[in-house]
Amino acid sequence: MTTDRGLMRYEHSAGKMAILGREQGLPVDKLFQIVAHKDSFWLSSNRGVIQVDRQHVNHVLDEKQKNINIPLVFQLYDEGDGMLSAQVNGGSTPSATVHKDGTIWFATAKGVSALKPELLQASSKVDLPTMIESFSVNGRATALPLDGETVLLPPNVSRLSFQYAGLSFIMPQRLSFQTQLEGFNKEWVNRQHMTGAEYTNLPAGKYTFKVRAGYPNTQWQQNEQEIRFVIQAHYWQKLSFKLMLFFTFLVTIYAIYKYRLYHYKKVEAELTKRVEKQTQDLQEQANAFAYQATHDQLTDMPNRRAFDSWLAANFATYKQQNKILAIAIMDIDHFKRVNDGWSHIVGDKVICEIAKILKSHCEGEQQVARWGGEEFTLVFPNKTAAEAKLMCELLREDIASNDFSVIAEGLHQVTVSFGVSDSNNIDDYDRLLSGADQALYKAKNGGRNRTEIM
Repeated sequence: MTTDRGLMRYEHSAGKMAILGREQGLPVDKLFQIVAHKDSFWLSSNRGVIQVDRQHVNHVLDEKQKNINIPLVFQLYDEGDGMLSAQVNGGSTPSATVHKDGTIWFATAKGVSALKPELLQASSKVDLPTMIESFSVNGRATALPLDGETVLLPPNVSRLSFQYAGLSFIMPQRLSFQTQLEGFNKEWVNRQHMTGAEYTNLPAGKYTFKVRAGYPNTQWQQNEQEIRFVIQAHYWQKLSFKLMLFFTFLVTIYAIYKYRLYHYKKVEAELTKRVEKQTQDLQEQANAFAYQATHDQLTDMPNRRAFDSWLAANFATYKQQNKILAIAIMDIDHFKRVNDGWSHIVGDKVICEIAKILKSHCEGEQQVARWGGEEFTLVFPNKTAAEAKLMCELLREDIASNDFSVIAEGLHQVTVSFGVSDSNNIDDYDRLLSGADQALYKAKNGGRNRTEIM
């Protein structure tokens, strides 16, 4: 039934009610009369006659009850389609009826309007010629090409406009259009009722503009019209120019090469001596740079980069040969007090003194490096963490018993903490380092001046 809120459906057997209004896609809420004819509902309103598919209405309402939003498809007929008035409200009920010949009569504000669904359906199958009326380039009209002809356009094209039309006296204002520009997009673009299309800043190349028209709610007819055109490239965009530029570049490079070769031969003897001297200097400089890159400037010990490189290169070898490898990370206890209490210069001297002690105990394949700041790393090949801990304890005691007052008055003792880990049950050298680091934190949290194993 029709209501002020839309089309209402009541299922008597189930006792359920649903409503179809503007929220579900109808153009209006207020409806006056419903006429059920074949597969459609014809609804009268103050804006004209609305045609909806009966099965589609039920589908929309069924899915609405499941909270699924399905768009409503409808067709609205008004004065533009030949009705006397869009005010199809009627003075009393019934205000619409179906004649025995299939014609539906509606009472309007200006008299009776009649429509025959079979004629509407048949009219939509009438051939619909489509034509391109005009073609503009940069705002100036261009002559339409003959069939099969291609229009050549200059390189400086910034705007192309096309005007088209569908040749039909049957609901011409309802015709829909689609366009496609081959060379720019592969899909048809819906233009709705627009009778023009415009493109800007197209690159150079070959294009084909296509347009087709269709009646509402019907399949698109095979009535495509097209215009082929080519936007010419600037001379610097052409392949011939690019090839010439490339050839010129090759010739120039070859000429430079020949000139340089001639010049080098002329000064070959002098250049050879200079090259040998510079090669020797560069080798010495490279050796110096390589040494600086892998050694700490303050202590002249291998730095963190050298240590990481050695560990990354040798860890896998030790694992493959089933050899054990232990590492230790050493940290100077309360080193900030040294810097704050005596100065950073004294702190550097303390680091150098401890580095000498570490070097003096380094023997065989054992490695020691400055990890950074007040931290050092030690490598103990073929040693377990327990064995490495004993060696670290000797180092710790040696450092703790060393008299640092010769460096600064009042600085009698400096202590260190060790964290030790070995490669047993570890397959990644990063985890080996992480274990030693965790052990060092354990030593610090345990009071410092001690060695811990992870």
